[in-house]
Amino acid sequence: MSFLYPVTELASAIQETKTPWGITIYRTTYTPLSDLHFDRIVELIGALLKENIRTWKNSDDDEQGTAYTILKENYQPIVMNDRSTFDGMTFEDARVHQQSYIELPEGTAGETTGRPWTNENFFIVVDEEVVQTLAELCDQVTPAQLQEGSRDDKTFFNYANRRKWWVKVAETELWEEDDKGWMKCSIFMLWNLWSDMNGEEGMSTWEAMAMRSGVYTG
Repeated sequence: MSFLYPVTELASAIQETKTPWGITIYRTTYTPLSDLHFDRIVELIGALLKENIRTWKNSDDDEQGTAYTILKENYQPIVMNDRSTFDGMTFEDARVHQQSYIELPEGTAGETTGRPWTNENFFIVVDEEVVQTLAELCDQVTPAQLQEGSRDDKTFFNYANRRKWWVKVAETELWEEDDKGWMKCSIFMLWNLWSDMNGEEGMSTWEAMAMRSGVYTG
């Protein structure tokens, strides 16, 4: 599902269907290091996603403020985490799995059994390289420390850190035949990507804007 006004429209969909929302995360590594850090990585993705929404929305818009509260309270990550299925899975195989997953019905009015709302145009892949990249962040902070802007923007949410800590994100559908279909995205800027990946432009557009640092930073 794509939303022209992602904060307010997503909040409306959540309220109307009583269905949570979440970003889709594939775990494709099951090493001891990943066992140690994966759950924390999922928590940090959620905390930083919410913080990104808080700073992305218009602070003077009461409707967006209300919508942010709804999103914050109804976030439920969609975690693909089964060693027998996903260990070592390639981007191509994860893409096929994601294409099948989003064919499941979303929540509809009066029902609570549909799958959570998600951005159907991309998903996160946590492989061993991502785990190694985020291990330091996992050791430094807890999700609670990242809520409601508790970190000083100048000392933590700075450009150097936005480039330093990233996840891999992949397109659900390739836009171009020669497009590799994935890129690195700052863990601080996942909502920016959510709003950019609206089904109207491929990921290659946003990757081209990130070539200087190699990481999409919104």
